[in-house]
Amino acid sequence: LLSENKKEWKEFFDKNYVITHDDTLNNIYETALYHLKCYTTKWSIPVGLNNKQWNGCFFAFDEYYSLLGLLGANHPELAKHVPEFRLNVCFPLAIRRQTCITDEQARFCWLTGEHGEELAPIGYWMDHVFHMAVIALGAYEYYEYSGDIEFLERCYPMIRACAKFYTLNTTYTK
Repeated sequence: LLSENKKEWKEFFDKNYVITHDDTLNNIYETALYHLKCYTTKWSIPVGLNNKQWNGCFFAFDEYYSLLGLLGANHPELAKHVPEFRLNVCFPLAIRRQTCITDEQARFCWLTGEHGEELAPIGYWMDHVFHMAVIALGAYEYYEYSGDIEFLERCYPMIRACAKFYTLNTTYTK
């Protein structure tokens, strides 16, 4: 078991693009990647996995920054968890939350659980809307890195629904 574990971690770190001449910097980078790998769940990447770190829940901003870290380190298979989770689990609920106003716009939850539900307590942050931008951007950037056009085709309705939300709810017209 130990030798298998060492082999898998070696394969993981051997994929990395970033290697500097500074051993301290390399160690910090590899520690960050270790953290990202350990925290990547079958759903997405939470802030943490314990009750001191939002109980393993998901924030779109944190997922997005983790996605960028994994893409930059040549780990698209792990980075894909983020847009897949948002598309397959959260998007249907995000559409249902806004469809009463007009169809095809999405309003994603602020603090998301494994089933895509809102878990944030009531507060001013419930009016926060900018996380939809990183949800759409993360899906597109995964495509840009991977070239997976079929994935982009599947994500396009989600990207468009986020843009539609902004167009209808945050754009002032005369």
